[in-house]
Amino acid sequence: MGLFERKPNIDKLLQQSDYDSVIKALQHKDTGVRTEASAALGKMGPKAVPQLLGLANNEDWHIRMLAVGALGNIAQAAWRAGNIAKLNKDALPTIAKALNDGDKNVRTHASAALGNVGSPAVPYLPKALKSPNREVRELAARALHRIGPEAKSVVPDLIEALNDENKKVKELAVNTLKKIGIDAVPPLTKALKDQDKDKRELAFWALREIGPEAKVAIPALIEMLKDDSEYVRELATKAIREIGPEARGAVPALIEMLKDEDQYVRGVAIWTLGDMGPAAKNAIASLREVMEDENEDIRYWAAMALGKIVPYSVPVLIDTMESPDGKVRELAAMALGTMGPAAKEAAPALTTALKDEDENVRKIASIVLQEIWRPQV
Repeated sequence: MGLFERKPNIDKLLQQSDYDSVIKALQHKDTGVRTEASAALGKMGPKAVPQLLGLANNEDWHIRMLAVGALGNIAQAAWRAGNIAKLNKDALPTIAKALNDGDKNVRTHASAALGNVGSPAVPYLPKALKSPNREVRELAARALHRIGPEAKSVVPDLIEALNDENKKVKELAVNTLKKIGIDAVPPLTKALKDQDKDKRELAFWALREIGPEAKVAIPALIEMLKDDSEYVRELATKAIREIGPEARGAVPALIEMLKDEDQYVRGVAIWTLGDMGPAAKNAIASLREVMEDENEDIRYWAAMALGKIVPYSVPVLIDTMESPDGKVRELAAMALGTMGPAAKEAAPALTTALKDEDENVRKIASIVLQEIWRPQV
């Protein structure tokens, strides 16, 4: 195999432009020398590619691994320098082929190499993402995740990967779609109506992960709020929640959901309205009604949601301090307490509550008054 008897000085060989010796060092019996040689070859540029292509088929897995890594480094440098078109046309296909190598280390290096190369590697990954081998699919998904936003051309393939039986592939696809962001939203919106339940669920999840940038999906999500399935309504509500105030157009539909038969769906709708803050001011009256709900948790969530719709909910909460129901008065005081100084308008009502017949109301009113008048640092 032409192995060196002594350890060569790789740095010195590079300085002397003795590239043939550096390439030979990739087959040295010492693994440390091999690793140094691989790093050096990655710095040599396209001139080293022909020899590396041959070494990528070597019978020694360690040599194949290092050759693939060096090819990846060369391709990455060429892309950054704007010279990717001048790279040997077999370089990227050879790295992609290594995703199917018989050795796991080689496969892993190939995935990392393709991910580091960036957008030039994207066209070589959709096929691997559909491989019958679950590990190959996962490695392709990892590479695309590493590439991130530059992988937007394969969004349809990533959405198809939401159906994958490999849980890790699904997770990577979702997270890559999150990285891609707004460019992934239209096809994800379409996937909300897919016949496959798992695919729909992960499309909702991906939109949630994208957050405010997914606002163009709001009309479709609002439509989903009317779905016959409680689970679909819940998923749509959670997606809207992550979009935040930008989803104010969903407020009327969310108000309707406060009447949903499913307690959990009602709860998610309440928290979503609360997280919208002032954008949900039209829901104040409905949330006040929910404070009378027979379920203790629902009543509490409604109060906390009102506490976030500052300052519009303050007058309603002040009126609520006169409710005949001690528990409702207590919740109103707690909601005002979450506002801090923004609830100063409620000070007279809270002062009156210091003489409330309910001990809990008196205690909470005392604490809230301290919060209202606490000096701001």
